Amino acid sequence: MIKKLILHLSTQDFGGAGIAANRIHESMLKSGLNSVFLTRFSDLKSNKTHALEPRPTKLKFSKVVKVIQRKLNYREKYNMFSVSDRSYYNIVNEIEALGLNPDIVIFHWVADFISLKDMVAIKKRFHCKVYWYAMDMALLTGGCHFAWECREYKCGCVKCPAEYLHRGSAANYFRRKCDVVETLGIEAIASNDWVRKQIQSSAIPFQAIHSACLPIDSDVFKPFFRNKDDSDAVPIRILFGAVNINDERKGFKYFVKALFKLKVLIRSSKEQLLDPIVVLPGPYTDHVDSLIPFKIERLDYANSDAELNMMYQSSDVYVSTSIEDTGPMMVSESLMSGIPVIAFNMGICSELISNGINGYVVDNKDSDALAHKLFYFAGKSSDEIKMLKDQTRSSVIDKISVEAHIIQIKRSLGIR
Repeated sequence: MIKKLILHLSTQDFGGAGIAANRIHESMLKSGLNSVFLTRFSDLKSNKTHALEPRPTKLKFSKVVKVIQRKLNYREKYNMFSVSDRSYYNIVNEIEALGLNPDIVIFHWVADFISLKDMVAIKKRFHCKVYWYAMDMALLTGGCHFAWECREYKCGCVKCPAEYLHRGSAANYFRRKCDVVETLGIEAIASNDWVRKQIQSSAIPFQAIHSACLPIDSDVFKPFFRNKDDSDAVPIRILFGAVNINDERKGFKYFVKALFKLKVLIRSSKEQLLDPIVVLPGPYTDHVDSLIPFKIERLDYANSDAELNMMYQSSDVYVSTSIEDTGPMMVSESLMSGIPVIAFNMGICSELISNGINGYVVDNKDSDALAHKLFYFAGKSSDEIKMLKDQTRSSVIDKISVEAHIIQIKRSLGIR
C-alpha cells in the first residue's frame, strides 16, 4: 500500500510556531507516516526537511521595506505580518524540484513565505487536500496574528483597529482569503479548544474544522528528581520564560506585580517561609534585576528539546502570564516535564491545568490571585511538591503526547 505524501509548509522550523510545526512533522515520521517538511529558513536540519535557497540582495531589501511599511501603516501589537501578501518563490516549481507530488498539504505559520496565490497554485497543480494548522490567529483574520480584544474577524475585519494609513487593507485581504479558502476547500486544524472556538466564530468559510494537539515528546520531556536532604528547608524555584519580556503578550509586568505581592504575603505570614528563587532563562538585561524582589538565577537559552527539559527540571513551578496566546507551548512542555504550572486563563491553560492537581489557573491579569497561588505553593513540603510533580505528568500524557497527537491528526486528515 502506497502511503500518502504529507507536505508541511512553514516559514521556519525555529521559534515557537516553527518548532511546533517541526514537531508535528517529526511525530508523523516517528509513527511511520510519509511526511516531508519544506521551509524557507531552517536551523534544525531535521529528517526529511528541505530549506529553500535564500534569495539575493533584492529580496533582502524588499523585506526591509516591508518591515518599515508595516510599522508605518499598522499598530505593532497586532503583528500584521500577513496583510501584505506576496509570493517570494515559485512554490510549485520548488516542490516539483524536490520530486514531490503531495497528496496532503498542511500550511503552518507561512507569513513571508506562502501567499494566497501560492495556495491556489499548489491546489491547482497537485489536486491535493489542503489544511491550515492554526499556530496563531493568522488564518482567521484579515492579516493580524493576534487580534487582542478585536472581534472584527467575525464579520470581515471592516473596522480594523490595527490600521493607521491603509484603511480597508485588512477587509480587502479578508475577502480574498474567504474566496481562496472556499474555492480550495481548505480545512482548519485547531491545536486546542480555545483556538477551535475562535476559528468557529470567524467569517472565514473553512470547509471543516478539526482538532489535533501540538505534540510533546514524552520520551524527551520527562521528570527526574534531584537527590537532596529533605530535612533541610529549601526555597521553591519559580521559572518564568519569554523570548522577549518587552512583548506585551507575555505579561511580564503582571508577573513582577505578583512577585511583590508574594513578598508581602511571605513577610506577613506566621509560617517561616523562605523567599523563592526566580529562574530566568536567556540574556535578560540587567535592569530586570531591579524589577524582581527575590534572588534571580539565570540560565542559558536551551538549544534543544533535551536542554529545554533540563531547564524545566531546574524549577519547582512554571508561571505563565501570557495574556494573548494560542498556546503557550511552554505550558504543555512544563506539564509533560512534570513541572506544575500557574497561569492566566489563556489558550490551552484551562484545558490542561486542573486546579490543585497539576497547577492553578487564575483570571487574566489578576496578579493578586497569582501571588496567592504562589504563596500556597511555597508552603508545601518537599514530599507534597514531589507528589504534585508525579501527578502533573500523568495528568497530561494522554492529552498532548506524540501518540495522542497521531490519533487526532490521522482522524483530521482522514488517514487510517
